[in-house]
Amino acid sequence: ETDPDIWVWHLEPQTLTRVTTGGEGRGAIWGPGDGTMTFARGTRMEGEMIVKKGLDLNSPPAVPVTGFRGGGLPVWWSQDGRMLVTNYWSPNGQQWNVGLRTGDDGARPLRNGASNEVAGGVSPDERWLAYASDETGAFEAYVVDFPGGKKTTKVSEGGGDQVAWARSGNELIFLRNKQPFVVTMEANGPSKARPAMAQPLPVKSQPGWAARQYDVMPDGSFLVVMDRVSTTAAPMVVILNWASTIGRGASGK
Repeated sequence: ETDPDIWVWHLEPQTLTRVTTGGEGRGAIWGPGDGTMTFARGTRMEGEMIVKKGLDLNSPPAVPVTGFRGGGLPVWWSQDGRMLVTNYWSPNGQQWNVGLRTGDDGARPLRNGASNEVAGGVSPDERWLAYASDETGAFEAYVVDFPGGKKTTKVSEGGGDQVAWARSGNELIFLRNKQPFVVTMEANGPSKARPAMAQPLPVKSQPGWAARQYDVMPDGSFLVVMDRVSTTAAPMVVILNWASTIGRGASGK
């Protein structure tokens, strides 16, 4: 959709609740334990704004996130609600970068090179930031210490994007051509062992997408965004007098 809205799918019971109308929501994430969600409203041309809102249409209208200026797509909240990581369009209009905003109205780039850099989130212990970058000419997955940003490690080889953390924090997942790979995290950073390969996911994958097309559930299973499957049955075709067509050539004679 060109003007997407935000919905909440309740796993138990399986019901769907609409949160926004009029195409005013993109890139939604859960708020920092306050019963809200955070998302981007507007466009790069009109001026994006990061806002928060309750979890249904009857909740109060969306309001700007206090103390966080500027636009972009929200990626991750700290547990105390004082830090927000975003993917934002660079001022030169050429690539995605990763920013950190703090509740005292401060903001600084975490990854702001000349290449696209797309954050996938911060580890559950809030020590590591995972992101994908095309600085080598193709998207690869990286891990950097957070929030310092001084120790960067490339964890993929031959392609990697759409990075996500397992809930345990002991594993990092990235995709390569829809194929998930799992990186083991150790106390001092990513393991040097070759990433393990998991079952392919039916995701609508495009390298560098700022919006990840899957998430990791608490039990380690994957929640996947899939293409819409048509429920319309194929039309029935009835051929009359079919016996007379047998043996005819292309000319129909």
